Amino acid sequence: MPMGRSQSMPKVGPPQPGRHNLQRPASGGALAKGKKVAASNSCSALHRSESLAQMPAAVRLEFFRYSTPLKGPMGRINVKQVTKNFKFYGYVPELELRSVMAEQVMQIKNYAVVNCYNWSIPASTLNFYHIHEWVVRPATRELNSSMMEHLSPKKLVPNWFVSHYWGENLEKFLDGLKQHLTVRNLSGRTGYWIGAFASRHQDFATAELGEMSTTPLAKVAEAAHFRMLLITDASPEVAMPAALFTRTWCTFELALCLDCTALCVDVCAVRNKDAEVLTCGLTSQEICSSKYCPGVGIHLKQQRERNFPLEVAKAALDFSIEKTHASREEERQRLLGCMALPLEGEEQVETYQRMTRRLRSFLLLAFWPHVLCRADLQDKAYMSMLLDMAKGIQGDYWRTSLSLMLAGCDLAKKELLDLAMQSLMSNLEWLKLDLQFTNLEDASLSSLAKALPPKLKTLGVDLAGCSISDRGVFSFLSKLPNTVTKVTMKLQHTKVTPGLLELSKDGPCALLKWSNLSHSERVQALKEKMEIIEGRKNPLAAPNPSQVNRKVALENLAILPPNAIADQVLQQVKADLANLMGEGHP
Repeated sequence: MPMGRSQSMPKVGPPQPGRHNLQRPASGGALAKGKKVAASNSCSALHRSESLAQMPAAVRLEFFRYSTPLKGPMGRINVKQVTKNFKFYGYVPELELRSVMAEQVMQIKNYAVVNCYNWSIPASTLNFYHIHEWVVRPATRELNSSMMEHLSPKKLVPNWFVSHYWGENLEKFLDGLKQHLTVRNLSGRTGYWIGAFASRHQDFATAELGEMSTTPLAKVAEAAHFRMLLITDASPEVAMPAALFTRTWCTFELALCLDCTALCVDVCAVRNKDAEVLTCGLTSQEICSSKYCPGVGIHLKQQRERNFPLEVAKAALDFSIEKTHASREEERQRLLGCMALPLEGEEQVETYQRMTRRLRSFLLLAFWPHVLCRADLQDKAYMSMLLDMAKGIQGDYWRTSLSLMLAGCDLAKKELLDLAMQSLMSNLEWLKLDLQFTNLEDASLSSLAKALPPKLKTLGVDLAGCSISDRGVFSFLSKLPNTVTKVTMKLQHTKVTPGLLELSKDGPCALLKWSNLSHSERVQALKEKMEIIEGRKNPLAAPNPSQVNRKVALENLAILPPNAIADQVLQQVKADLANLMGEGHP
């Protein structure tokens, strides 16, 4: 009796630890064994990959022919075409090394555009669900491989961990990827870890998930140094401008980086054909510009990001882990159970609330510098949104360390400075603030110190380019919380004296010790630093190393035995040595 279409071909996967590496036998003995099992148990053995692997090639071919449809995603026509275009190169055991390059994503997109008319799908509507159904599954199902293993024989370390919603347009996703390469000035060989192409989806469907730190994706995030790239469609015609914030898988990927001190999240929003990239910090070109002309890089970053759609940032305000969705409810519950592990004495509802607050704060931090720089005190609706964002960021009560870049924001306005400080979490113990070129003055530093978290122990502040003096720095240091034991301050391009600038380079305790001295002792400490600076400038006070070496060489010549040096040369050596001593060299 011919087999129905429901009896699809079993999967044959790569050898797993603890399992037998089944090979096809040369003889037909295994076939007879398979027939006996089929007679006794109604073909159930044919649903096991072991039985299929033991079949002779000819029987296996017939089995495949009669057990699969001719057309459709897993039909023989499509599978043959896909496997011809995407040949298997070999298994890459390490999940974190299955990154792809933008060029390889383009290869998949080009194949889909050429063949999508056979799928009855318009090229303009292609998304990752279509790619998975018509390309990835047909190419990988039989071998239980990942799509990356059909694109390249070489392992590739991830430079960026990409998170996105599968239902969004494939072409726009690729536009965002290419724009990110351009903005960041990255090589074409940059590795992007994309779950749709890196995962063996049959394994992921049955994988056991424990704690977040032990999941396979945790290794991927670590290999990428927790650098994340979020790509979303923000076109006016889409129902939701940041759909990835509503997807459980995307939420799970974001949660992997939740406890990082320094966030490194780039956000790419694609509107029609224009892709806008919001970067965490400056790009390499902007950093180079700042070296030649301080502050220019920050200005260039603000100009580059001025058209980033505000709707994406607003969408982060409405984030809730309980409102996220997945293709299958059981998969959603499995992911939520891994993310929202209850703390001791915590109810499940409280766990969801905690994770919602933490992830919402994480997302808002990615947009906070951008929206704060665009603030308009006359726009009440915008200021109300800023207040909501500040409260949302502060809501991560469980965060104890943070690195926050607010460079270029006009914090001379008291309202904006208050909002910036209001966003700091109350339990922070380690804090690094980048406040370069924020127009802060001496009076603002006192307010800044008073608003710091009460449990803070270690503080780093970059005030380069601000209009502050020694008086403002002393006022700031004297009003820090009593818990602070280490302070580092960058004071380049400010109005502080050279002595204080030199003192700020002496380590995390030097400035605090200086602030605890009496007025006369502080003056004397700065005077000593000035003497050191002058010593560097004055060659008499600080001899050149080459001159010191010359003096040592002349002294060695002067003590040579008389028969080892001519009298004329000895007289010249003594004269040169006298000149050096007369110039004040020791």
